[in-house]
Amino acid sequence: MRFESVLSPLQIGELTVRNRVTTTAHMTGYAEQGLVSDTLIDYLVARARGGVGLLITEAGAVHPTYRPASFQLYREDVGPGLSRLAAAVHAEGAALIGQANHGGAASPPLPEGVPAYSPSDNDGINGAPARAMTLGEIAEIQDAFVHAAKVMSDAGLDGCEVHGAHHYLVNHFLSPLYNRREDDYGGSFANRLRYLTEILERMRAETRPGFVLGVRLSADIGPGGLDSEGLLAVGRVLEERGLVDMVGFSLGGRTPESFPLMTGGMERDAGYELAWNEVPSRGLAVPTLVTGRYRTLEHADAAIASGVCDLIGMTRAHIADPDLVRKSTGGEAARVRPCIGCNECQRSIITQGAIRCAVNPALPGGAGTRDLPTPTRRTRRVTVVGGGPAGMEAARVAAVAGHVVTLFEESEQLGGLARRAAAVIPNAPGMLDITAWSARELDREGVDVRLGTRADREQVLATAPDVVIAATGSTPKTGARQSARPGAAIPGADLHHVVDTTAVLTMTDFPDHAVVLDEIGDYPALGVAELLVSHGTRVTFVTPFASVGLPIDATGRPATAIGRLRGTGRFEALTLSMVTAIDPTSAEVEDVMGHTFSTHRAGLVVMVVRAAPRREPWLEDLGVPVEYVGDALLPRSYKTAVREGYVAATRVETLSDRRAAVLA
Repeated sequence: MRFESVLSPLQIGELTVRNRVTTTAHMTGYAEQGLVSDTLIDYLVARARGGVGLLITEAGAVHPTYRPASFQLYREDVGPGLSRLAAAVHAEGAALIGQANHGGAASPPLPEGVPAYSPSDNDGINGAPARAMTLGEIAEIQDAFVHAAKVMSDAGLDGCEVHGAHHYLVNHFLSPLYNRREDDYGGSFANRLRYLTEILERMRAETRPGFVLGVRLSADIGPGGLDSEGLLAVGRVLEERGLVDMVGFSLGGRTPESFPLMTGGMERDAGYELAWNEVPSRGLAVPTLVTGRYRTLEHADAAIASGVCDLIGMTRAHIADPDLVRKSTGGEAARVRPCIGCNECQRSIITQGAIRCAVNPALPGGAGTRDLPTPTRRTRRVTVVGGGPAGMEAARVAAVAGHVVTLFEESEQLGGLARRAAAVIPNAPGMLDITAWSARELDREGVDVRLGTRADREQVLATAPDVVIAATGSTPKTGARQSARPGAAIPGADLHHVVDTTAVLTMTDFPDHAVVLDEIGDYPALGVAELLVSHGTRVTFVTPFASVGLPIDATGRPATAIGRLRGTGRFEALTLSMVTAIDPTSAEVEDVMGHTFSTHRAGLVVMVVRAAPRREPWLEDLGVPVEYVGDALLPRSYKTAVREGYVAATRVETLSDRRAAVLA
């Protein structure tokens, strides 16, 4: 049998899990007012229906002093929602374990500057204040953890996982870096472990027989903390004392160097976390789980077959496509929509309060690759102009809805600028994956794709469209004003060596020095800088933001890119800065806060500024509804382009009916 290892059942305590595929605990933001919502149930049930063996819920807060965007396990009315969730997941054949957590010093700041809890005086995330807990507070939070497990047990969940990773409260008690107490809960290894063991002992005693207990652990990144051997020591004590039925290993925390490792970007290979977690995972007798950008069932099966673990976390892969297991086992692995590792899911939790996905615009809810808000009532003819990300998604979804779709693309390949950039930018292969997937899906859905064809009025009208979706992209700009001085053009911006991003993608001769001006703060400027540096160019990176890539900082990708760039010795970043003048060999840069000036050598100046929408005049008077999407509306992000293509395709009937009503 193909995928024999990962599809084999697993015994966890008294619980039998149908296969080894797991979606680990991850914040969704789909809870409502601290309670399980229908949206959250739909989301998890879709992954159970798609074939996942074990689902672990997002971290539930055990106490009011931890305030994540999730359900609150300390509320008296949280149980019924958990019961509905458990019943719905079980009906699809999957197992469900809840996660209990207190964020401690890594929690979002409490109101009015109230200090967060910590074993010792560790300041928290973003400098939020934290203080050492009293013995009374230690007992109070332990009680809260035990209560959370009892709530899960009574609600019919299969088990409870205690979050002891990612620099949250339990992890801080375990780590010598953060636990500097001198009482029974600090100092020696046994004392640092006491906080967790007392919680698990009481959970075991106060939950129903057969209720699974687990713990999630992660290493500290940097000297002096919990390393691989330390994790193994913790796990062995817990299993020897019969306190856990499984141990999950992950990576990363709330320090600058460890946060990007929690959800490795597209530059990471499958299993990258094993450098820290293989030793403890192999060293334990109880079932273990590992994570680390596993995107395909092939990767998961190989890991299980190697004996490195018993369960595989495939969380982001199932955000992108909840039907991953079903498609892969049904001989349709090529139809699995790939996670590209852009980490927009992680960023959207912070910026939008809920998971969104760059490649899966149907979220929230189930969000399978064929999910649509409403079924089609009557087939229309849809013509899409432009085969970039927005156009491809619009054509795909319109075809899924049952419409007859024609797509015009002037180049010989689909994918637009995203594909062209991914082909040459280092460490950014994800866009090639999703472009290839979209092209395959268009073919399978029967879309009439006309490559090498620049659409015009006559060609579009010849398709007899009811609706036209314009995904015509954008036109690059180099002489654009900068946000720091929106009314002032840059002297010298019209020189021949001042170029836009697209020009760099086709360069074959690279200068010794370049200035990259990043006005957008998204990944393209970093990608261009890395491309130049990889060809030996020394890059001065200028941005008006307070840090490089600030708008996408929550993805973790800017930090990892900066680490690579700095390591070359050919990269310098000037933040809170702007380019004020350009001459044939240099660029003048102003520090906009200190109003000081510096001059930097530049045989090339790359202006990464927002491009202009490209709108063909003939689209304005076609006599049929025209919907602009993606860059044709306004250049923004890949995620936005895909989302707008999806939404436009779901509105085809509305647009067509509106026109019919006007004509009537």
